[in-house]
Amino acid sequence: MRPHLDTISAPPQPARRAVLVTLALLAAFIGLVTYLHDPRRPPDEGTIDPYLRRYVRLLNAQDTDGLRGRLHSHAARTDAAVRVAVFGGQGWTDVRISPVREFYGVYRVLLTAVRTDTGARVAVVEHMVWGGDNTWSLSPYVPGATVFGPA
Repeated sequence: MRPHLDTISAPPQPARRAVLVTLALLAAFIGLVTYLHDPRRPPDEGTIDPYLRRYVRLLNAQDTDGLRGRLHSHAARTDAAVRVAVFGGQGWTDVRISPVREFYGVYRVLLTAVRTDTGARVAVVEHMVWGGDNTWSLSPYVPGATVFGPA
């Protein structure tokens, strides 16, 4: 036997509203917790500058071991040695850093500087990737792919 529609009653309006508000607050809380604990959060672009200034100091000091730890890439062992051979010890000063977001977590950065050993201006284009472990890494140096030369 089917009950009559008159005998089925909906919950009182205030109770229904309280349930909806509670569910909405719970969903907002879960979203906030997920955002705050997501290791893939996009970085603050303000972290690019200090990362690259440290990179330049390591190049100027020809510190291959320090640079290896700074690069955070699978090719860091050989990449650090190549970078020091190409750019190391030039005493870059007046360093300017200009990042451009290519897409989520990937930036193209133009580094311009003055070499203290020759006084020449140089420009280097680097590609940076934000990792799931909240660290920057530089794409490996490839002669001809990383543009450098007079600024």
